Amino acid sequence: MSSAKPDWTRCTRCCADFVIVNGENAAGNGVLPRQAEDIFDAGADVVTLGNHAFGKQQIVPYLDEHSDILRPANLAPQSPGQGWGIFDGPQGSRLLVI
Repeated sequence: MSSAKPDWTRCTRCCADFVIVNGENAAGNGVLPRQAEDIFDAGADVVTLGNHAFGKQQIVPYLDEHSDILRPANLAPQSPGQGWGIFDGPQGSRLLVI
């Protein structure tokens, strides 16, 4: 992430109420915890991952500690982290992210 991080929650053009970011390849192949933090600091509510979720092993403990970063749902249940989550959305709504 660059030093000029966007703040999607204050964007007057898009007016995002809830931001989901695919952080899949933030580290080229996977994501590191510091990169996930940068994405959250930029305004993401949830970060999703894909088939490179475990490309960087440093993310494994982070996945178990943070419910707002999601690995693929089709992995074995004993895999680190969660494959889906229910989150508080705008105007009291509840959002399922898979």
